[in-house]
Amino acid sequence: MANDDLARFVDRYTVEYLRTFPHPIERVWRAIVDPAEIGQWFDPPTKWDLREGGAYRFDDDMSGAILAYEPPRLIRFQDTTKNGPDAWFQFELEPVEGETRMRFSQHTTPGVAHEQQPPHAWDTCWYPGLLGGWHAAFESLADLLDGGSINKLRERERYLELDGIYRAHVDATLPPA
Repeated sequence: MANDDLARFVDRYTVEYLRTFPHPIERVWRAIVDPAEIGQWFDPPTKWDLREGGAYRFDDDMSGAILAYEPPRLIRFQDTTKNGPDAWFQFELEPVEGETRMRFSQHTTPGVAHEQQPPHAWDTCWYPGLLGGWHAAFESLADLLDGGSINKLRERERYLELDGIYRAHVDATLPPA
């Protein structure tokens, strides 16, 4: 796997993934905000009020307010359930030469950690399963956009493979405290 596909640390508490999909921005946007579609490549939302200030919930571990909503370019979710009072994640879309570039960013509150942390990431939420989970989800998003089916067993196997890759990646690239 090329390291270009791996998450990049913007700073110690913010990570981003860049993906380009050979689809129009409206199609990629729909895959992100349509409950039936995001439920295929990520998790089905159980609460989904698509507007700035609206509420969302994916499960008991992921819920909050929608902090920004600018179709078809930006949606930012509050992520305070497990990752602290300043935590958020967002999808930014940009059309580029007949394709769509997605920049997914996630920010955690400094000092918030989880039990799965590698020692080097002691004050962040960047455990390999979280980072590998997003990575595998974006691979499934690409499958959905390309009209393919999403194989949950393959996604789980890929998640386990990515866990090891991201363990080394966090150790090698996370900026120091």
